[in-house]
Amino acid sequence: MIRDVLWAIVTVCFLAAVFFAGLVALWVLPFVLLFMLLTRRY
Repeated sequence: MIRDVLWAIVTVCFLAAVFFAGLVALWVLPFVLLFMLLTRRY
């Protein structure tokens, strides 16, 4: 039973990490693209 609880906790933590990584990627991506465009111009 303890093993099932641990697996549930690990799964929830993994999903939360993936979710936050996706949010950070969506938030950072426009800045990265803008930086690439600015550096390519000069």
